[in-house]
Amino acid sequence: MLTELAAGKPDVIVFELGDGLLGTYGVDAILDCEDIRKVLTGVVLSANDPVAAWGGVKLLRERFHVEPCVVTGPATDNQVGVDIIVQQMHVPAFNAISSPQRLVILSSNPSALAPRPRPPVQPSERAGTHVRAGRHRLRRR
Repeated sequence: MLTELAAGKPDVIVFELGDGLLGTYGVDAILDCEDIRKVLTGVVLSANDPVAAWGGVKLLRERFHVEPCVVTGPATDNQVGVDIIVQQMHVPAFNAISSPQRLVILSSNPSALAPRPRPPVQPSERAGTHVRAGRHRLRRR
């Protein structure tokens, strides 16, 4: 189907892989296909919550070697979710309902689709350092 769509040399092809990265409809088989992966210019991940965004980004990067260009979905319904995604996964995050123009601009700008380098781990993030969690001070092991 994608080959047939590409034959007309359109400016863009948008297709949805609808059941998720761990579902039973074959999304994993599609993303495992190197011929398909090498022609992807942008992958938009839709996630229900920040934990799903984290897992989705991790699966895309580690299992499928795909860098998502943006995260959207209910995980981005509030600024806290957006901040968690941007700060912890280093992927832009926009809500498609409240910020559709930002999502379109990012998805249609080729330079915006380039993978963003992840910052190196800072000394304070290494094992053995103290981390504040709410009002309690925890020590990583």
